[in-house]
Amino acid sequence: MNVAKRMAAIFLSTMMLLTLAACSGKPSADEMSTLIEQNMEESFTSQTGLTDLFQVENLQKLDAREEDDGKKYIADLSFDLVANKSAAQVNQALSMKGYVIQMTLGELLANVMGSREWEAGYKKTIKGTFTFAKTEKGWKLIQ
Repeated sequence: MNVAKRMAAIFLSTMMLLTLAACSGKPSADEMSTLIEQNMEESFTSQTGLTDLFQVENLQKLDAREEDDGKKYIADLSFDLVANKSAAQVNQALSMKGYVIQMTLGELLANVMGSREWEAGYKKTIKGTFTFAKTEKGWKLIQ
């Protein structure tokens, strides 16, 4: 086998392995982090109109299992929820948009962050069970 054919065979084998790894039955830690961030963002944006409130860092999978022939992935996770904006910035932005912070929203944000007053960069460790569903377009956080 000449060098060009050997290189082509190695390239094709590597691509097949990468493709198989990408099609595995589990969402990656990066996918789970992104899905959790998107879910939180959608929830708070729909209530407040604000974006980029939080980010997920240091996600660790504590335990996990597949169900429904690999179409569901249930994971016990631990991660740091990091505030991108301080409580004062959130309150100011809401009031500029004409919102008056309702007690329920204030309580929700306080419960999420564990404090009524937090600064940008504040981290709170979250532990919980999250369920992901495999769809035609990839993984989706459903619970």
